[in-house]
Amino acid sequence: MFTYPFHRVLVATDFSGCADSALELGARLAHDHGAELLVLHVVEVRGLGLDVRIHPKTHPEGITVDAYTRELAERQLAQRLEHLPVMVRRRAEVVHGAAGPTILEFAQREHADLIVMGTRGRSGLAHLFAGSVAERVVRHSVVPVVTVREPTCRQPPVDPDLGDELEG
Repeated sequence: MFTYPFHRVLVATDFSGCADSALELGARLAHDHGAELLVLHVVEVRGLGLDVRIHPKTHPEGITVDAYTRELAERQLAQRLEHLPVMVRRRAEVVHGAAGPTILEFAQREHADLIVMGTRGRSGLAHLFAGSVAERVVRHSVVPVVTVREPTCRQPPVDPDLGDELEG
């Protein structure tokens, strides 16, 4: 069962062009419904523990994988929220986990009425092996899910500072 008009619109972002288009749509929907915009980025860290210390150029003294990935994601979120096409009540969060289940858990915990997310529309072998986070969310969500897919996606903004950090 879903609520209409929407009170909380959740946009899940991976910072891709499709996710940026989904964020714009989600912001407009939240604005039109007087809803709160929830923006979520899920960091999937594979192979390293979150407490492992790394030494990127920006943190030669060292920083945990958890703190570093959260810092980078929060900066990306802030940059995107700064450029929303409409003024809307909003809240952004960065969490670690498996994208699909984490998005669904967050939506339930925050009582989201609608989920908006981008999808690249993979097909063939890429879809068979990688699957789709959006597809998993659509299949298991108890609230409506709007997906934004190519060719409506736009190029993501470039953060010139981010390139140097990822090299270190």
